[in-house]
Amino acid sequence: MRATPSPTDSSPPLPRFDYLLRGGTVFDGSGADGVPADVGILGGTVVAVGDLSRADAGETVDVRGKFVAPGFIDIHTHSDFTLLSSPGMESSVAQGVTTELVGNCGIALGLAQAGEQFTLEQRGLLRAGITLDWTHLDGFLTRVEDMGIGANIATLAGHGTIRKRVLGLADRLPDAGELARMERELETALGAGAVGLSSGLEYVPGMYADVAELTAMARVAKRAGGFY
Repeated sequence: MRATPSPTDSSPPLPRFDYLLRGGTVFDGSGADGVPADVGILGGTVVAVGDLSRADAGETVDVRGKFVAPGFIDIHTHSDFTLLSSPGMESSVAQGVTTELVGNCGIALGLAQAGEQFTLEQRGLLRAGITLDWTHLDGFLTRVEDMGIGANIATLAGHGTIRKRVLGLADRLPDAGELARMERELETALGAGAVGLSSGLEYVPGMYADVAELTAMARVAKRAGGFY
């Protein structure tokens, strides 16, 4: 990691930062060793890293003795089940997480249906008072966006949740028509903003799928630029 050179009299003037973090050890996420440096933030973006001792800011934070790093990305969470009751996402933000990938293990709340309300509450996945008032992923994402949350999220489309929409909890393989419906459900979810497909092959109903079913669904995700 290469920090900004120390300012000299001939250096161009520094902007007045919104926030200035002084004296920390900065890790940039590349795997390089941390370096002592200041961090200047303007307009919500890190715009300078290095010796900013001559800079001014709206708010200066003394971070000597602390590590400074970009926000962490947590790629395996189930926060889709807590976002609506805890939109501040304090437990994640307090640990430095700024982006979460939800919809893991084949289970995606954004694809759940109103009829699953009681079951989800019984299993402790959904707090009472949170109503499933959307019909597909776009409605869920709109609700989350409208209420505002403390970090960023991306969601996967859960294979198990999609399978349940089409087959319920049936312990059998889908016929051609049912598989086509599952593929269309996935296409709709990907079009609404899902970034890929997840599965949970230890859980009902995902455990009833075979390789051919999963391959067909993964191909749909690939065509849309998503991943499995």
